[in-house]
Amino acid sequence: SLKVHDLSKHTVLEDVKWFECHYCDYKTKYKYYLKNHEHIAPEDINWFKCGQCSYVTKRRMSLKKHMTRRHGVSEDVVWFKCGLCAYKTKWKSGLKQHMVGKHTAFEDITWFKCQHCCYRTKWKHTLLRHETAKH
Repeated sequence: SLKVHDLSKHTVLEDVKWFECHYCDYKTKYKYYLKNHEHIAPEDINWFKCGQCSYVTKRRMSLKKHMTRRHGVSEDVVWFKCGLCAYKTKWKSGLKQHMVGKHTAFEDITWFKCQHCCYRTKWKHTLLRHETAKH
């Protein structure tokens, strides 16, 4: 609805009226969500607890999202790990950038060169951005 959109996208956090649960630390911007939350008696809920902080939820998927967003941990994530140091990332391109930026000798770098000026970069996307902005 428009009210939900306005509240979620166009409201400063300090101006939000929070609806707080009487049974736990849950709070929400939406009265409807609080009613749904409080509809289930706290003792009947199979709570999912974060092992790294005080976060608790009644939904397994919410805990998975929390673990990924707050702690960078996920069962579903395939990590790309550097073989030369402790660096790891969720993206293959991130590992490639890391390898070029941290573990490739200067003389072994493949440079992307601008056809219009003396600009050069290690990254193709950076060259494209340069050419779009400057030429």
